[in-house]
Amino acid sequence: MLSRIVILALCLGLWPVSAGQPPAVRLIEEIETRAAAEPPVLGIDTQIRAAAAIAARQPDEASRLLRLAESRIAGLTHLPTRVHLLCSWLAVQMPLDSNAAELALTGLAGALPIRPLNGPESDALQRLAGRIAETHPELAARLLARAVAPPVPEKPASNGLNLFSLSAPSLDGLTPDDILLRARKERNPAAALDLLMHIMDLEDNGRRRLTILSEALDLSARLEDWTDRLLAQSMLARRLLDAGDTPRAAVAAQMLAETFELAFHCETAACDHFDGEDSPGEIIYSFAEYLREHHIDPARLGLEHPSLRVRLLILDLAEARQVPPAGE
Repeated sequence: MLSRIVILALCLGLWPVSAGQPPAVRLIEEIETRAAAEPPVLGIDTQIRAAAAIAARQPDEASRLLRLAESRIAGLTHLPTRVHLLCSWLAVQMPLDSNAAELALTGLAGALPIRPLNGPESDALQRLAGRIAETHPELAARLLARAVAPPVPEKPASNGLNLFSLSAPSLDGLTPDDILLRARKERNPAAALDLLMHIMDLEDNGRRRLTILSEALDLSARLEDWTDRLLAQSMLARRLLDAGDTPRAAVAAQMLAETFELAFHCETAACDHFDGEDSPGEIIYSFAEYLREHHIDPARLGLEHPSLRVRLLILDLAEARQVPPAGE
């Protein structure tokens, strides 16, 4: 009887909540609905993060979310993406159910293609093997046996900012004006952004810093790699907010939303895979954390992207009060 009263109270909005937050049950339902509508690489990340948020106090519900995420991970065909998301999944699953974790790892090892694995595939397997070496040494050895990659030549040392893993030229002895001139002559937009962000760390004049940030934001639209573009625009939006330029920060936030729409309209491979170590879910979650930490309403920036919204809900879930079980 009490459970029916609780459900009725939830439907009527009568259940008391702290700080205006909805109860956890309602949050989980909304997060699940939104995760199912997201592209795979974002929806899986959402399910894993939601499970992590409630694992300590609702382990059964967290395990259910993890089962949903694992079934989607198993359907990914891009091995580095599958391994990356599996690593995130394992971090939450292992403390809850080590047997389920072992089954998932065994399934991955058995599904590896027969062809030689190298490059990003080998790198991903080596990272996963390193993570499970202590808990599952036999599986780790099995994965390492497949992760055969040619030796990677050492990159020359560089003192550039190198946001995008480029081999930047030395900036020793150059003034900020010299670096700015080099950035404006640079044809590679990622390299030019590296140079502009390096100047940001040297520039003391607030107005000049805003000008450089604005120039960097315009340049970010020219980045061909969508992961680089997401990373740059998220970072620039935060920097513009820190600098007090809310209108320009709003522009950056809208550019970020447009980049997400472009990358995840599900007519491209980006819906089910990504390259590099920065997953799109991690990038947008970091931005959500920044907004929450600084008490910034996304509406203030005109930003209502669903993948940002659902990650803000996950932050709510981590703090939400639980609905008492029936009988209490």
